[in-house]
Amino acid sequence: MIERKVKSVRALERGLDVLLEIHRCRAASLKELHHSTGLPKATLLRMLLTLSKRGLVWQRLADGAFLPSRMHKVVDWHAESNETLAELASPHLAELHIGVGKFLKLKQLSERLKYFIETGGLRK
Repeated sequence: MIERKVKSVRALERGLDVLLEIHRCRAASLKELHHSTGLPKATLLRMLLTLSKRGLVWQRLADGAFLPSRMHKVVDWHAESNETLAELASPHLAELHIGVGKFLKLKQLSERLKYFIETGGLRK
């Protein structure tokens, strides 16, 4: 550990706290993060955007929860493959959803596809 007489970076500490909380919970909504960290929602949104842009978290389309990214690790397709597939497909599904939002039948198909990919086809 570096032992110097310097201050730590408080913003970095808070961002890491958010990242660790997401890892601890495995998935957390903005509201859950707000309650567990005590940080304002606006601050959390900026942190989550930053973490997302750096590839450390991603937002699930089905419920808006934030999850830790597996993209910086070697992908193990046998373990947790549904979550890995959902993470890979999520940005493309969002783009598809925006592109076909005007067409009800295609929109319904998009919603079903999102649900299937993100849950592995399992009914809750």
